[in-house]
Amino acid sequence: MANITELIKNIRNAIYGKDVRESIAKSIEQCYEDASKKGNSNMEVLEARGDYDTLKKRLEGCDDKIAEKRDKNTNITMTDLAQDVKEAMTGGSVAVVGTNAVDESNIKNKVINANKTNFLKIGKNKFNYQNVQEYMTIDSQGELISSPNRYLVSEKIYTGDATNLTVSYITSSNNQILLDNAIIAFYDSNSQYISKLTGAKVSIPENSYFCYCVLNTSYAEGDARQRVQIELEAEMSKFERYYEKLNDNIILNDVEVLNQRVQNIKDIQSKIVLKEIKKIKIIGDSITHGVGGTGFTESYGDGETFLIVDELDTEQDGRKFKINTTGQCWANSLKNYLENKFSSTVVNWGNRGMSAGRWMNMGHTGANGIYKKCIEQLIENDDDLIICMVGTNDRTYDTYSNYIIAMQQLIDYIVNTRNKQLILVSSIPASIANETNGTQKFHMEDVDNAITALARKNNLINISLYRKFLEYCNSKNITIDSLLSDGLHPNDTGYEVMFKLICEELEIATKREGATW
Repeated sequence: MANITELIKNIRNAIYGKDVRESIAKSIEQCYEDASKKGNSNMEVLEARGDYDTLKKRLEGCDDKIAEKRDKNTNITMTDLAQDVKEAMTGGSVAVVGTNAVDESNIKNKVINANKTNFLKIGKNKFNYQNVQEYMTIDSQGELISSPNRYLVSEKIYTGDATNLTVSYITSSNNQILLDNAIIAFYDSNSQYISKLTGAKVSIPENSYFCYCVLNTSYAEGDARQRVQIELEAEMSKFERYYEKLNDNIILNDVEVLNQRVQNIKDIQSKIVLKEIKKIKIIGDSITHGVGGTGFTESYGDGETFLIVDELDTEQDGRKFKINTTGQCWANSLKNYLENKFSSTVVNWGNRGMSAGRWMNMGHTGANGIYKKCIEQLIENDDDLIICMVGTNDRTYDTYSNYIIAMQQLIDYIVNTRNKQLILVSSIPASIANETNGTQKFHMEDVDNAITALARKNNLINISLYRKFLEYCNSKNITIDSLLSDGLHPNDTGYEVMFKLICEELEIATKREGATW
């Protein structure tokens, strides 16, 4: 815009009326602007209030707009997001995760179950009696809420393409009846509540993805919950206890597996005999540690401490596991024989009371402030061959599916992360009393099946002491219990049988009966 002197000159020299009016208007406007810039507060306020009657009203309007903005401490909900952001999160685009960005430390314990894997399958009974929530129920809005009564709420039961669901129960007199008072709450794939139905036989809503089952107090006591069956069928069928098993698709071709196993055993045997394997580490639970054998020190061993577990803090600074230096056991027999015969270094680091799940999820923080999982403490840089026998205690501590997951994590760590040769061994049968004492969530034959399948899947040597022990007892016409000290741990004779069976499987000859050389 021109300065005020030029504008006044235009007013004086204008010929036409319209030119005079325009020049006057521009002059006034310029005077107003110049006055505002030079500190005329009245004119500055007038300009600042804009289209508002007063400056106060304009400032209040600004406050209202600022208040509409979300506080940084307030959670953003899905409804707050723009459509393109929602699409990016739900399939419009794919999130990119860096290589090896997710490992077992990023996964909450026990959130991966048979429904979330491609290698486990649930039987026809979908009611997992081991994973229920007591004193809980579901309200009219589909919300899980606490209850003063001892109701049971099942874990999620995925409905898939099923159209019907039936709930039944085995009574104390072994009659199978329909549970007409069962309550089933259905949800869609976005976890949005659909409906809640009562009855033993219900139709599953079309858009159902999963459901919860609510049972009343009668099925919470003792072993009653173990006799409930939920099946995705229109009619009740013969009761089958809940179980999980490995899918057939992880089992390799039998001939290929057999050939590879034979070759692997030959490789290991030749390396031991030719003294190419310098150090063998044996890890396992109490049956490896030596519980039940003559001379075993009950306070977790008598030698050097090799494992500390903070989470089992029965001693100062965690539970300390020590080497069994004098007790009779299969691992010590193998150690003595291989060291004397082939000059190998063999270390027995069995630790009583431990499991695959505990190895992977417990550990110790050292003086340097670094936390090391149990499995990281057990495997050392100079180990050449690992012989692992674990699973007996997992029957008590965890579910079958979690045992398999922990074993796969253990295999990945030893073989892939630490690059060690690994032999998996399944333990011997337990007594009938031990298997049916009410504390076991699965059984020793399940451990054997899991070990065999995982060995095949990962191309490893496995030794089925479970089956070899059964065969030995049958061939000698003796009972399994005659080789056990307490229904679970072997006695001295049982440990000696285990030692010889392992050597037989590894194709390593042992001394004949009565030999002294």
